Amino acid sequence: MHYTDEQKQQLLQLARQTIIDHVVNHTHFNYTPEDPAFFEKRGGFVTLNKAGRLRGCIGYVEAIKPLYETIQEVAVKAAVRDPRFSPVDKSEVPSLE
Repeated sequence: MHYTDEQKQQLLQLARQTIIDHVVNHTHFNYTPEDPAFFEKRGGFVTLNKAGRLRGCIGYVEAIKPLYETIQEVAVKAAVRDPRFSPVDKSEVPSLE
C-alpha cells in the first residue's frame, strides 16, 4: 500500500501526539481516524531521532492490528521501551524527530 503525503503526515502527527500524551501528559491519546486506510491491519515501525542520532526504534512487520493502533503502540514503545536506551524524558520530546 502506498500512502499519500497527507496520510504520511497524519501518521507522523499521530505518533508525535501519542508520545506527547504518554511521556508529557501521562495520558492515552484517544484517536479514531477518519481515513479508512488507517483501519487496515498493518505492521509498522516508529523511529525516533534526536540531533540526528537514533533515540529509539520499535515496530513489527506482522499485520495484526489496524495501522493507527500499530503506530500508537510502537510510538510509545520506541519512546519508553527500547532496551538500548533509557526512556525518553519529557524535556526531550520537543527535540525528537
